[in-house]
Amino acid sequence: MSATLTRWSLAATVNDSDHLPEDVSYDDVTAEIHDVVATALTAWYEQRGRRLLACEPIIT
Repeated sequence: MSATLTRWSLAATVNDSDHLPEDVSYDDVTAEIHDVVATALTAWYEQRGRRLLACEPIIT
């Protein structure tokens, strides 16, 4: 049996700075999205994914 490497991406359109709260930057938004996705994927892997994937997912 062999493993198959699958890649996918996530895209988000961030509001322009005029529509963000004053204390939030574009970088803050992208970092928050990254953290949310990483946390969700890690939780899924711990609950179910380790039985389905050949190794832990790489989040970049």
